[in-house]
Amino acid sequence: MTPTNYTLTTRERIPAARKVLLLLVISGLALMALGEGQSQDLSLSDIMKKLNDQDTKVRRAAVNELSRSSDTGAVDLLRYALNDSDAGIRRDAARVLGQKGDQNATADLIRSLEDPDRGVRAEAARALWDINDSRAVQPLVGALKDDDADVREWAALALISTGKPAEEQLLDALGGDTELIRWQAAAVLGRMKDPQATEPLTAALKDEKGSVRYWAAVALGEIGDTQATGPLVESLRDGQTKVRAGATWALQKIEGNRTLPTLVQALEREDRDLRIGSIWALGRINDPEAVGPLVQALEDGDSAIRAEAASALGARKDPHAAGPLSDAMRDPDSQVRRNAALAMAGINQSYAVEWMIAFLKDGDPSVRTDAAWALGTIGDEKASFPLLTAMGSETNSEARVAMARALKEIKKSQ
Repeated sequence: MTPTNYTLTTRERIPAARKVLLLLVISGLALMALGEGQSQDLSLSDIMKKLNDQDTKVRRAAVNELSRSSDTGAVDLLRYALNDSDAGIRRDAARVLGQKGDQNATADLIRSLEDPDRGVRAEAARALWDINDSRAVQPLVGALKDDDADVREWAALALISTGKPAEEQLLDALGGDTELIRWQAAAVLGRMKDPQATEPLTAALKDEKGSVRYWAAVALGEIGDTQATGPLVESLRDGQTKVRAGATWALQKIEGNRTLPTLVQALEREDRDLRIGSIWALGRINDPEAVGPLVQALEDGDSAIRAEAASALGARKDPHAAGPLSDAMRDPDSQVRRNAALAMAGINQSYAVEWMIAFLKDGDPSVRTDAAWALGTIGDEKASFPLLTAMGSETNSEARVAMARALKEIKKSQ
């Protein structure tokens, strides 16, 4: 445990668990005096005195002097400084120990991963990254649960640099008892890019928490093993948009220019949720040829598929989709009409305004609401009078509010 209370004397300033270390430091200084001469002994002795000075500035200066020292005894003094009452000095000591790269400090730095000051914890994790001692693997995995992002990032980097010795612990952490440790483990395994993690990460695509599923998908993309393609396609049915985005990104990393045919193949399956997820992905992959399958999906017999296709075309903002989307604005399903209109607003605003004005009279209040929102976003003055007219007869409160807001937005844009 890191001490929290210190008084002015050396005996009282050092926690009981550190008394042995102090004795070793003092003994080491005495031996160096015998073997190396009076000048070196005085230098290290003076630094030791400064580390016990009441003035924080003096103690910090002592740590700075140790950073320039090439003497092996400096490491022991820095380990001693990790117990200082001042968090800034503890941070400096941890940082300098990392620069020294001496594995004799590993145990002390591991203890500092539990320091009450987040800056000290981060510097300790960073130092362990510099030292690269496999003994720190398990504590570093535990640090992935830290509530501070810097601590987690340095712990992750330290684990990545450790390599194989860390992988087994990280694989165990994939089944950890907290969401945070599971997704952090997935993220680090991805950055390690070891194909042996493919199977456990594939299993993590079914984790109960969306953040774990997302990072498992991203990690599989980082690793690039084609064995993950099938499970990633299945993840396109996930109910969370972020997970679908992660799976889409991973598929592009793994499949490259084969992503489009992979998604088209999934679109041809009978699973409705998977088809919708594939359409969502087609709207976001970096391939202009994806417009073709999406336009075809606008003619699907399932209105949910048509609606998703219209939305995906809107996400792509490809002018080649303007014609098919204008036809979809006449679809018998109100959701399809609404999505097509919103997509058109992002592709051809002047053309979309006429349709949005027409939709102000649609029988579905949600379509009227979205039409008003789109008109306000476009900000075309010619929509003002139709909006005022529609407000006069509108019975749906949400639609009326949307129309009023649209009028304000149009007025602001003029």
